Amino acid sequence: MDSTTTIDARPATRSTALVCAVLGVALAAALAAWGTFGEAGVEHSLTDYLVVLGIIGVGAAIVFGWIVPRGLRKESAGGTAVALSVLAVLSIAVFWSGLPPVLAAG
Repeated sequence: MDSTTTIDARPATRSTALVCAVLGVALAAALAAWGTFGEAGVEHSLTDYLVVLGIIGVGAAIVFGWIVPRGLRKESAGGTAVALSVLAVLSIAVFWSGLPPVLAAG
C-alpha cells in the first residue's frame, strides 16, 4: 500500500481575490467615513462621502474586475502585484480618494 499523499498546491485564487476585494472595499469605506465624519472642526457632507464611495466602487471594479483576474491567469502574478503596490503607494498623495486600500488589497 502506498502511503504518500498528494497535496493540492494551487492557491485558492478566486476565493482569495474575493476576500481581498471585500476587505479592501470595506477598509476603504470605513477610512473614508472616518475621514469625512470624524474630523473635528471640519464640516463634510454626506455628498462628499458618497462621491468618495463612488470612486472606491469604480476603482474596485477596475482592480478586481479586470486587473486581478488578468494577473491571476498568468503563471506568475508578481509583476501585477508590484504594479498595484506601486500605484497604492503613489495614490497616498490623493488619500482622500479611497484608492490606496483598494489597490493594496489588489
